[in-house]
Amino acid sequence: MPLPPLVRYFRAAGMKSEYVGLCVDSRFTGGHSSEGNRDIGLSFVGGVGPLHLQRIALLESIAQYIPYLQCWGYGFNMINPEMSLLKSYQGEAWGRDMYSILKRSLVTVNAHGAINIPDANNYGVNMRLHEACGASTSP
Repeated sequence: MPLPPLVRYFRAAGMKSEYVGLCVDSRFTGGHSSEGNRDIGLSFVGGVGPLHLQRIALLESIAQYIPYLQCWGYGFNMINPEMSLLKSYQGEAWGRDMYSILKRSLVTVNAHGAINIPDANNYGVNMRLHEACGASTSP
């Protein structure tokens, strides 16, 4: 993630590091217009697994109360088969398919993880947030 605290952290560790801001190529997202078919009420696109226990708990809570949650990603095969969350699983989605899902979503779920680097957690940025905004979705 391109965070200024990471640049400082790596430089302090003796590594060359530069800040490179994120961008989204509208050829992959279909443009920045919010117009279009918003047929997915609530989505999640991303990973779930042993490192994502808080994310899984959040998604499970949502799935229990919001039946129209639709999830795409990896790691769902490792989830307890009795969880409500699995009813929401649609398969994996990468690249343009992922952007299409985000663009079709009214809202997408984003669970920002903590980074163990000083001052990094003051930045609410991760790839899903960036990708969702690039696809004109509300994260």
